[in-house]
Amino acid sequence: MRDDDAWILALAASAAILLVFYSSRAGASVLSSAGAGTGAGTGAAMGGATTGTGTGTFAATAPPYDPVGQLLGAIVPMTVSPAGIAFIKQQEGLTLTPMPDAGGAAIGYGHEIAAGSFAAGITLDQAEALLASDIATVESTINGAVTVPLSQQQFDALADFVYNVGSGAFLSSTLLRMLNAGDYAGAAAQFSRWVHSGNQVLPGLQSRRLAESQLFTSTAIG
Repeated sequence: MRDDDAWILALAASAAILLVFYSSRAGASVLSSAGAGTGAGTGAAMGGATTGTGTGTFAATAPPYDPVGQLLGAIVPMTVSPAGIAFIKQQEGLTLTPMPDAGGAAIGYGHEIAAGSFAAGITLDQAEALLASDIATVESTINGAVTVPLSQQQFDALADFVYNVGSGAFLSSTLLRMLNAGDYAGAAAQFSRWVHSGNQVLPGLQSRRLAESQLFTSTAIG
C-alpha cells in the first residue's frame, strides 16, 4: 500500500467515526426543524438554494441534507472531472505555437506566457502538462474559496470560469459571494456578466459564459 493510500484510508476511518456522532446530533436537529418550520423558512435558513433548468428558469427548493457528502467533501477536495477537462479543452482550443492573447500571449490550451517566449513552440505532451498544472491551480482556488456543497457539474463549470478569468477575478467576484451565501440561482446568473474585453462585448465570451451557466445548472446542488 502506498503512503498516500494509507493516508486516505486513515482519513476515511476518522470521517466514519465523526459521522456517527455528527449524524446523531445533526439528524435530530433537521427532523426538529422540519416539524417546526415551513418550506420557505427552511429555504431561507439554508441559503435559499435553488435548482435550475437549462432554460434559465429556477424552482426554489431546499438543498438535500447530506452529512456524509459534506463531511467527506471537507476532507477530500474536489477535482475537475474528465468531462470537465474536455469542456475546458473545447472552450480554449489548442495551439502549439504562441498566439496573441489579451494582455500578452498564450500557448497550448490557453496557457498564458510572456510575449516572445516559447518561440519554437511546444509538443502536445507539453501542452497537456501545462493544462494539468493550470487545472491544479484552478482546483485549489475553488476548493479554498467555495464554502457550500457543489455537484460535479457545478465544480466543472466554475473550473472553466476560473481557468478563463483567473483566480484573482473569481475570488473578488459577486458570483462567489452569492454562491457562498447559498444563492445558487444568483451565482448562475452572474456568469453572463463576464463577457467584456475592455469596453467591448465579445460573442466568444458570451457563448462560453452561456455554456458554463448551462453546465452549472444541469445537475445542481441547491
